[in-house]
Amino acid sequence: MSKDSYLLSILVPTRNRIDYAFETTKQILSIKDDRIQVIIQDNSDENILLNKLEVFKEDKRLKYNYIKEQLSFVDNFSEAVLNADGEYVCAIGDDDGINPMIVEIVEWAKKNSISSVQYKLKAIYVWPDSGIYKNANKLDNGNMIVAKVNAKVYKADSILELKKLFLNGCQNYLKLNLVKLYHGIVKKECLEEIRTKTGKYFNGLSPDIYSAVALSLVSKNNVFIDYPFTISGICKTSGSADSATGRHTGKWEDAPHFKGHSNYQWNDQVPKIYSVETIWADSAIAAIKDFKVNELIFNIAPLTAYCLINHTEYSKILKTHYYNSISKRWDSQFLAYLNLFFHIVKGPGLDLLQRIVRKIFRKKGDFEKFSNIQNIGIAEKVLTNHLQESKFKEVLINLEKLY
Repeated sequence: MSKDSYLLSILVPTRNRIDYAFETTKQILSIKDDRIQVIIQDNSDENILLNKLEVFKEDKRLKYNYIKEQLSFVDNFSEAVLNADGEYVCAIGDDDGINPMIVEIVEWAKKNSISSVQYKLKAIYVWPDSGIYKNANKLDNGNMIVAKVNAKVYKADSILELKKLFLNGCQNYLKLNLVKLYHGIVKKECLEEIRTKTGKYFNGLSPDIYSAVALSLVSKNNVFIDYPFTISGICKTSGSADSATGRHTGKWEDAPHFKGHSNYQWNDQVPKIYSVETIWADSAIAAIKDFKVNELIFNIAPLTAYCLINHTEYSKILKTHYYNSISKRWDSQFLAYLNLFFHIVKGPGLDLLQRIVRKIFRKKGDFEKFSNIQNIGIAEKVLTNHLQESKFKEVLINLEKLY
């Protein structure tokens, strides 16, 4: 495989999703730019994907690595980082896509000594036959939604954002200005710093949120942009589809995240149910434990509130765990549950109210919808045509004003 250096490595960890991974690889390699590299980290049961990728064997930008032994999610991500030759890296899912303008923004970041570029996930592509549409009037034939892009740029205090994250029970981390590797762009040297300090690139069960916390602790010069440099894909076997259809919930011991781990130490501050909320919390706490950060205080009430609303079938486990965790801090059980009710109103209750308000006051042009899009390659072309080059130029103008 190539030992060349690249400006940007796109990391694509994959397992048993051959067709999606192939289409994603095809879409990225269609970007005719020698500054970009694609790392396919394949942990499938069989390396069938390698045979399909033979059509790209002459393209030295593609780097394929196959490991048959089942790895954990974090170990598969780690292998992808280890194989990256780029100065900057960006991780996406094997059903996601890349906006070609990503290479230009990374070039700008390098020239301005920027540690990371973070951006809004404003382009969502739902693959055909995803199974997430419950409304019979919505055709499941390949749909993309693109939110309004205003091209604003800004800086943010990531440590302050981390404090907000932990005060909110490590929930809704995508709404905060954290430094992310998954659908974010970071210098590889930041990941090497994490490995130097902790002994590994990732820990916990979710590489997404673990790296968001860890990178926010080490990356110092970050810019945030209202512009989609990647496309977030949802296919019928993706985590997003599982969340939408309720498959991302169950008994704690049945969590697929445990596969590839032996004797995993779940944090005792987090209730033992399998859900997006608990996996996020456990992995975020793992990051601050690895960095020995004591000033970030984890608030269990918001975590319990979100879990109670989203997973009512586990209410007994959640309430028992909550009260056992905070009983020493409250004078009575009544006050403890009054505090929990407050966080239900403040958290999921307020989220619902905000969604209703946004829907009521939504203006024409806030979202554009496109249908009958058969694969991620076509989705990228639709997005590029929709945004037009002028919108990216507006980003560059705003960056010049900021820097």
